[in-house]
Amino acid sequence: AQNDDGMLGKKLLEGLYLINYGCAVYVVDAPGSVVLVDAGDAQYWDWMQRRLEHWGVDARRISHVLLTHPHTDHSQVARRWRERGAKIVAHARARPYLLERAAENNNEPCEIDIEVSDDCELDLCGLAVRVLTTPGHCPASLSFLIPIAGKSCLFSGDLIMPGGDLGWMGEFNYEDLMASLHKLLDLPVDYQYA
Repeated sequence: AQNDDGMLGKKLLEGLYLINYGCAVYVVDAPGSVVLVDAGDAQYWDWMQRRLEHWGVDARRISHVLLTHPHTDHSQVARRWRERGAKIVAHARARPYLLERAAENNNEPCEIDIEVSDDCELDLCGLAVRVLTTPGHCPASLSFLIPIAGKSCLFSGDLIMPGGDLGWMGEFNYEDLMASLHKLLDLPVDYQYA
């Protein structure tokens, strides 16, 4: 992977970039659109814009933001992306976090455009995304399986943390987490991203 500036951002594959500031935001630059996996944190908004510009990714092409879960570090600026035209994809259980409880979570209130309650497949402007409900870290956790540069890439949010640790913080539920991990075991995955 091309390392642009240490842990702060890097190209992972052709068409896949990581913006990392403690929480990972992944940028999938597909032919039909740009899709983000997680929205990010408000204090890094301007910096995220500069990273996109550095990589030559046109932020106006961002069509969808896939929320792995609604905790603040992953979803705080979802509304800003939505105001720029991106559709927000999240678990139906994320609605209270993103709307009714937004202020107590230090989030900007944000509607969900595509609510997911069960495993499904989405066509996002030509990008095939397999959506998997994977509670354990949070009841509203989702994982996304996306083909990128000929590889099968799994984005699991905080279900599996960087380094392989389990996402035991948050609203951790051991039984749900183990069931979610078993669900992911049988998937054809080339790369897993937390």
